[in-house]
Amino acid sequence: MSNASLCSSGGGCLGSAIDLLSRFESEEDATKARPYLELGCRLGDDAACLLYATLLQSRVYSPGGHFALEWGTALSILAEACDLRGGSETCRWAAWELQGRTGWEKYLERACQSTETSSSGGREAKWMACMESTHLLPPTDRFAALETMCDTDDIAAANPYACGQLELRYASLGTTPDTRKRKYYAEREREVAAEMCRAHRACYRASVLALEGDVSNTSLVFVEPACKERVDSACGGYGAILQKDGRGKEAAPALRADCAYGGPKGCAAFARVAVSKDAPDGVSAAHALVAAHRACLLEDLQCSAVAEVLAAIPGDHAEEIDEANARACEGGYEPACRPGSSGPQ
Repeated sequence: MSNASLCSSGGGCLGSAIDLLSRFESEEDATKARPYLELGCRLGDDAACLLYATLLQSRVYSPGGHFALEWGTALSILAEACDLRGGSETCRWAAWELQGRTGWEKYLERACQSTETSSSGGREAKWMACMESTHLLPPTDRFAALETMCDTDDIAAANPYACGQLELRYASLGTTPDTRKRKYYAEREREVAAEMCRAHRACYRASVLALEGDVSNTSLVFVEPACKERVDSACGGYGAILQKDGRGKEAAPALRADCAYGGPKGCAAFARVAVSKDAPDGVSAAHALVAAHRACLLEDLQCSAVAEVLAAIPGDHAEEIDEANARACEGGYEPACRPGSSGPQ
């Protein structure tokens, strides 16, 4: 009997997979996560389907016999999950993957009409899909629809993504942007996003807006719940705030979660924390190196994390450090292009 067969529910399988993805003991742990995600998805857990599809499309799991790049399989998973359960997240992602092909619009429309929004991520996906569906309308009708979504009297029912699109529209009206309306919709988006976070714990958009110009403790009110509810890129922002505040040990779990879900910056930041004085108990240089290599595979410029971790490990790693810096330099990380670089200066 395989370990995956021990899952009694989709959610149980997802939890087992996330545990494996966040161990950083070896990349084999990532490979072992696959059957858990596959079974969790078959048992009806859309969150397992989403993570499974993410990993099937990520080159981080293709080297050395790990996950192969399986775009077709990922698309089938998302489309089937949408057809069976109509969840806003799987339907919206299926629409994006199918964009331009015959019938892709039905997935976007179904995401907007979805009633499967019990999770904060589901609510966010529904609001995004409704905003995106306006692109299918003629321009005049599109902006009228966006205004209806944004300006409803019930702020709890307003769509912050629609407000954001209107802000962009009034900021780019040729040579005569409408500054008054741009400011109105910018503030409206912040108010609506904050209400979404307060009322529904759907804090992702609020956390993005908070982080755009304010990587400080004042953003934690939005970013911390976004990380806990969605365990996605908000976790990277949460970890960055804690690191900036000198709380590296507290930042590590959030960065680890961001990395487990495929965030290259989270992987790199966790690797650096793992070889610092703030390293969490039980985390070693070996864990740091696995996380750093994952960051490098996800995004070339993050290969600087490999160089920095190797520089912190006793022994002669000069050749490997040079290789990592060369890749980071090619990826656009200028400090890695300097002779003798071993990571961020």
